[in-house]
Amino acid sequence: MTRVFGGCIEPGGMELDDNSFIDACQNTACGMPANFRVWEGAEGGSINLYQRVRCTHCGYFESDHPGDDDEPMPDYEGDTEDCI
Repeated sequence: MTRVFGGCIEPGGMELDDNSFIDACQNTACGMPANFRVWEGAEGGSINLYQRVRCTHCGYFESDHPGDDDEPMPDYEGDTEDCI
C-alpha cells in the first residue's frame, strides 16, 4: 500500500488500496480465469478508484484508467472460438 499526503487529503495521510485477484473473464464467450486489479490513485488532491481486467486466454481487456489506452495487449493462448 501507498500512503499519500496533500492539502485536500486527510491529516496524517491516507493508505491507498491496491488489490489483485483472479476471477472469471467478463467476456461471456470465454469465462476462463482472468487477472483483475482494483486500485486507488491520488490525482489532483482527490482519491480515484480504478479497475482493470486482462484475460490471457482470449485477449479480453478492459480498464477505466486513462493511461491504459496506450498499453499493448498481452499475447493470449487462443481465441473465443475454443472457449466453452
